[in-house]
Amino acid sequence: MIDHAQTHANGNGAAADTEAAERALRRFFQAELPRSWPVLNLPEPARRRSSGRAWTFARLALAASVVLGLAGYLTLAGFFPEGTAPNSMAAPGIIGSNPGRHQTVPPMQLVPIERERTPKGREAESLEIDLPNGGMMIQVIEIPVKKGKR
Repeated sequence: MIDHAQTHANGNGAAADTEAAERALRRFFQAELPRSWPVLNLPEPARRRSSGRAWTFARLALAASVVLGLAGYLTLAGFFPEGTAPNSMAAPGIIGSNPGRHQTVPPMQLVPIERERTPKGREAESLEIDLPNGGMMIQVIEIPVKKGKR
């Protein structure tokens, strides 16, 4: 029997206890193991026959999934309008031009509305532009400061 009070006083009692427990457990489990292991007899692997019918079914399933995917894509694409979206980044046409017709565009009439100051204190002028199609556009133009005058 081990005197625990004496082994702890020496300072290495915990290590000795651990080693003794390891040796006891190792002896116990080694005694439980069989000396010689039985030989493993594996059965021969079963040969699987693949029938032509299985391959035909797999090919038909693949073809049907491709056809359904394509039909779904084309159906979904039919719900969207053709051409570019109004908010797309496509370059807009030139204002006042009408491709395919060679007509001269009447000159636009500029009507000054008022003079005002920008948030930086510079002078600007608002212009009303009458468009040939009956519309109207308002443009604000900053008036350049003459050198020597500020």
